[in-house]
Amino acid sequence: MLYTAHPHGTAKHFNRGLQMKDIQKQNKIHSILANNQLDALLLGNVYNVQYATGVDIACAHAQPDLLMFALYINGQEPVLLVPHCWEGSAIQTSDGVNVISYGIDKTPLDAAMAIITELCQSAKRVGVDDNAISVALGLRLAETLSRLGSIQISCGHLMRQARAIKTEQEIELLTEIAYKADHVINGHFHHLSADRPRTASLMSESLRVHSSERDIPIAGYNACARATLGEAMSHFWAYAPKFGFAEAEMTQDRDAIIADVMTCESGYWSNATRIGITFDEMSEDQEIAYAQLNRLRELLLNGLKIGRKCSEIYQEIVTIAKKENLSLILNLPLGFSIGVSPQEGPYLSSGETQKIEEHMVLVLDPVVQHKGLFYRSRDTVVVTADGADIVNWYKDWREPYLAILEL
Repeated sequence: MLYTAHPHGTAKHFNRGLQMKDIQKQNKIHSILANNQLDALLLGNVYNVQYATGVDIACAHAQPDLLMFALYINGQEPVLLVPHCWEGSAIQTSDGVNVISYGIDKTPLDAAMAIITELCQSAKRVGVDDNAISVALGLRLAETLSRLGSIQISCGHLMRQARAIKTEQEIELLTEIAYKADHVINGHFHHLSADRPRTASLMSESLRVHSSERDIPIAGYNACARATLGEAMSHFWAYAPKFGFAEAEMTQDRDAIIADVMTCESGYWSNATRIGITFDEMSEDQEIAYAQLNRLRELLLNGLKIGRKCSEIYQEIVTIAKKENLSLILNLPLGFSIGVSPQEGPYLSSGETQKIEEHMVLVLDPVVQHKGLFYRSRDTVVVTADGADIVNWYKDWREPYLAILEL
């Protein structure tokens, strides 16, 4: 045998029962096997592996040379294939999945392919998420399966669709995390009522502290808590090297503050952004920018109807924004799905053909630019038969958090 197997893992504790115990999620994966007449489903994308097995290896994204795979074979229990160094972490959170580890005395790719060859000997039709993995890995998998005489079926788009429609357990957890993240930002903004100047870097640390106080771990690849304020809001986060946060400028009266909290719990993500003002009322420019954010939120909520294409919703809002002279930034999606990754499809963008369906969980993310400053406020919504419901309003965000300067 080329590997070490650990059926079912050994841990008794578990992350909220959201791993293999989510029967609705497992039924979706088995449907992919049945509907496509597959003997096996082999997944190599980190997020697809996590979704299919429920096992979250936080460092996997930072070490792409170490490979892990999820393997579903008809009539057998699911398999999680990991390098020896991740074996302990995988066992601690596995439930109903066989953890198999490989050594890396030779290259991880060679070691992993040897085990996949052994496990897939009898699989004639194998589904692979080939459009969600690297080209090099895809070619090596195709070569390995070809030598076995297996037919490879592209299933990346099917996994994307499965992940987009959340189960009841996923919705419950995503809703709770989103609400807690909003609470974190409110807790941080509460300190604006104290007349103490702060730097953006200190506020970023304050957000992390407030996350810990609410039992949200700031851990894992992509997790962050950060703030930017005043003129630094002219730098847009996504464009390195001017990330626009952790600056040394002190807050001034009437400064706007943008606070981000992106956290992971039980392998699922929140992605929240809110605005606070270091005064007890907004300036005229802040009122204009915030009114535009409110209008864009209203348009998005009205547009999120089951059966509509994401690209159609995007184009409709862009058209209205131009007509109403809203300062919408057009080169960004207006929203995205969230789940086992902090951003995933479908996206509310011009090129997204997927339609809105019930039980999607999306983050609305319009960005406006007024007088050179970028303003953003993210809302997490659950799509229901009656429309989209906001689930992360710890407070009513039709107005920013305003400091109370006089008691």
